[in-house]
Amino acid sequence: PGMYIGNTNEEGLHHLVNEVLDNSIDEIVAGHAKNISFYYAKDKSITIKDDGRGIPVDFHPKYKNKRALEIVLTTLHAGGKFSESAYKTSGGLHGVGISVVNALSERMEVKVYNKAKVYSQNYSRGLAKSKITIGKCKKYLKGTEIRFIPDNEIFEIVMFSPKKLHSFIKMKAVLVKGAKISFAVDKDLIHDTTPNHAEFYYPKGIVDLMKENFENRKKVISKFFYANLDLNSKEKCEIYIAFNEGQQSSMESFCNTIKTPDGGSHENALKNSVMKSIKLYGKKNQLSKSVNVTPNDLFDFSDSFIYIFINSPSFEGQTKKRIMMPKIQKQLEEKIQNQFLLWLNSNKKESIKLLETLIERSLLRTDLSKFK
Repeated sequence: PGMYIGNTNEEGLHHLVNEVLDNSIDEIVAGHAKNISFYYAKDKSITIKDDGRGIPVDFHPKYKNKRALEIVLTTLHAGGKFSESAYKTSGGLHGVGISVVNALSERMEVKVYNKAKVYSQNYSRGLAKSKITIGKCKKYLKGTEIRFIPDNEIFEIVMFSPKKLHSFIKMKAVLVKGAKISFAVDKDLIHDTTPNHAEFYYPKGIVDLMKENFENRKKVISKFFYANLDLNSKEKCEIYIAFNEGQQSSMESFCNTIKTPDGGSHENALKNSVMKSIKLYGKKNQLSKSVNVTPNDLFDFSDSFIYIFINSPSFEGQTKKRIMMPKIQKQLEEKIQNQFLLWLNSNKKESIKLLETLIERSLLRTDLSKFK
């Protein structure tokens, strides 16, 4: 199992939710779904439902008497993503997805709602336990519903953390703008302040989130920097920076809806390009001391967020903690620098104030270092 989900401890367990959820997220990204619901029940089962196209239910071209649904769920690496182009950017670990979750679950039930019919099948530890049954359902119902209970013979713990679930499911809604995700956990499973129900919807994505989190921090200038950049085909990058007065900061980075706590190429690109822009702008506006400004003078006093959505991300290590992509870094640096310079130039009054503050901090820092 480690090969597919990293490990069999709490992290691997939560990765199961990620795999199933990412299939639903992909349906939203591809424009076929709008809503996802998530429920963690008392019987330790997780149910995830979306209103997308549903896993294909037609007979599989290779296996004459089996439907695609069963093949997708019982063949490792089959994947419901039969065409490459439709789903380039799913966050799932090389799209191993749902068959792996099935293999690592003591019980799994899948329902596909399609054209007034509901197709259901039960599985255990990767094997089909029943034939596909076909029933009737309301015509407007569409999508996939998956309920699973992780296998306690494989996982060291089979209790999910409501707090963890709440935080990473919320981030999916933030990063996939306009996704509506309804989140629910049985009250008896919560032992901290995590709400047992929440509706996540962030039409402006990270801008909404950053305002929600840091609205109350005093700012050097009222304007924040936001950019939504197109990189290559269907690849993009979003950036947000708010400039605080006090030494309060946060830096979050993501790649394809996966958190990258150890940063990497995208964070480096952000820091390098913003610093370059500031020095170029300072030089142009006769603020000669701006050459002494360091990344700390800015980023130790800022709330920053960078998110990249790319076709074939290269992570260091299986658990995806850090991005290593020099080519993308170079491309990002150019684009961010252009965008940040443009922003500085079009907000002259604020930009000068920001630069003067940064210079002040750098002078203070060098003065203080003399006493060390």
